[in-house]
Amino acid sequence: MKSLEIKYEKKYLLVEPEGPAYVTETDSKVFIQELYSHNSAYREGQLKFICMGDQFEKDQKITKEKGSIFGQILTVMGFDCFMKAIEKAGFYWGENPIGKEPEDIPDLGEFTVMMRKKHKSWKAAESRTFNPSKTRIYEILG
Repeated sequence: MKSLEIKYEKKYLLVEPEGPAYVTETDSKVFIQELYSHNSAYREGQLKFICMGDQFEKDQKITKEKGSIFGQILTVMGFDCFMKAIEKAGFYWGENPIGKEPEDIPDLGEFTVMMRKKHKSWKAAESRTFNPSKTRIYEILG
């Protein structure tokens, strides 16, 4: 499960479960339990669910096309600032910067060693890449 706090005039919490999850939200806490693993995230404090990441992307696209801030979910923080804050924290948004996952290959000596390094790099980047359709965005109120 990935989670990240970012600050840009306000504080935001991004949480992405690895798979299907139960989400329990109250005024003072959020608890997320992945269904098929022991992974969970618990955060106390006042949080306000804003939207899923893909909804945020769509909203920002419409806002840029229309030249208006109406309907913009995070009015204080535009999409570019959002992306910069995530990248500054060492994470990625949307696509793994290394590309698609390298395929497993049979042992071919030196080439196999190189491909394993590439797969390890891909996996490390993937662990720091938020998938917008799975990512929940919260505003941290207190």
